[in-house]
Amino acid sequence: NRKFALMASDERGIAVVDVSTPTAPSLVTVFPDPARYSATQVNVHTLAVETRGGQTYAHLANITTSGLETWNVTDPTNPVFVSSYVSDAFQQPGVFVHDLYVEDGVVYLCYWDEGLVVVDTKPLVPVVLGQFKDYGRRTAQSVWVTTAGGRKVAILGDEDYTAHLRVVDADQSSPTYM
Repeated sequence: NRKFALMASDERGIAVVDVSTPTAPSLVTVFPDPARYSATQVNVHTLAVETRGGQTYAHLANITTSGLETWNVTDPTNPVFVSSYVSDAFQQPGVFVHDLYVEDGVVYLCYWDEGLVVVDTKPLVPVVLGQFKDYGRRTAQSVWVTTAGGRKVAILGDEDYTAHLRVVDADQSSPTYM
């Protein structure tokens, strides 16, 4: 009967806080361990939590690794690493996952300077399903996925002085996907 909050931190990764007694929250654990990356701190910009198949997963936009990490947090007091995705093409200075949206294990990644990257995290090794980067100055800030007119679309917002909002076809069966 305990309740937990998972909070992203630019210094500690994810802080797991027991909020069962709201007036007396207590830190339970933090993850990932910075030693995992030979670092002194872990910068997680965003996380999304989902439950599927009776398990609860936390998907992290880990700026320290420039990629996505998925952790099983069914027991938030003992998070277990599941998988990660960082493409070699994205391991360049200034390129990192800034934000994300998740739906049934499919994670829509706002990759700074690389646009929108869609990754299926259900397989043991995550699989890239598509990418949208058909525009200049890609400062992908946030994404939200919904259905409009019977078609799945991703609403992609950029952050910068040339920022725009883009509506991207996110229906994998569509001939204009991504």
